Amino acid sequence: MATLTNTIKKANKVTNSTPVVEGQFYNYLYKGYVVSFAKNGNQDQATNFYTKRSNLNDDMQSDYFAGTFHDNISQAFRFVDAMTKNN
Repeated sequence: MATLTNTIKKANKVTNSTPVVEGQFYNYLYKGYVVSFAKNGNQDQATNFYTKRSNLNDDMQSDYFAGTFHDNISQAFRFVDAMTKNN
């Protein structure tokens, strides 16, 4: 599992910005997408790597999730790069 510290460093480098922290979630705006991940409890681990377009919202009441989950932060950034390649 990825360490939270290394994940933040990598995301800061790729996006050239710092995260917006909402509780245990770290969010980055990257090429019109929100790339996010969460801190795993009290441990120095990052989990729940997730991407969605910045203009879409999840709806917890209908169980609709506007984005895609990934295995790691690199996969999340590669996904966004692939989705925005021709734009």
